[in-house]
Amino acid sequence: MPPIIVNHVTQTHSLFETVIALTVSFEAVPRIRQLDRIRSDKLGEGIWHVNVHFGFVEIPDLPTVISQARHEGLPAWERPTYYVERVDAVSRPKRPLLSKWRVALFALMSRNSAHAVDRFRIPISRLVEIGRRIEL
Repeated sequence: MPPIIVNHVTQTHSLFETVIALTVSFEAVPRIRQLDRIRSDKLGEGIWHVNVHFGFVEIPDLPTVISQARHEGLPAWERPTYYVERVDAVSRPKRPLLSKWRVALFALMSRNSAHAVDRFRIPISRLVEIGRRIEL
C-alpha cells in the first residue's frame, strides 16, 4: 500500500468505497499510443492500481485520463478527489556540516518543484495534499 493511503486510514479510521492508487510514468519516447497509456489491476474489493504512461513531450492531464479509463471499465466517478503526498525533507540534528548543505539544497529544490495541480492539470478544488516530514 502506498504510504499516503496508510497515513490517511491511520488518521481518519476510514477508507473510501473505491480507491485508485495512481502511478504516473514518463517514458523515453515522445508520445504514448492511446491503447498503451493506461494499465489497471484490481488489488482487492474496491482497490485498484492504475499505471498511466506519458511520453516525454506530452503534457499530462489526469482528469482526462481518468475519464477515459472510466469508459474502459475502471470504476472511477465523475468528480474524483485526488490525494497527493507532499514530503518536507529536513536534516537530522547530529549530521556533519558538509552533509547538511546537501539536505538543505534538496529541500529547497523539492519546495520549488512543480505542484501536482500545475503539473497534472488537477482542479484545485478536488486536490487534498497530505504532508509528511522526513529526516535525511
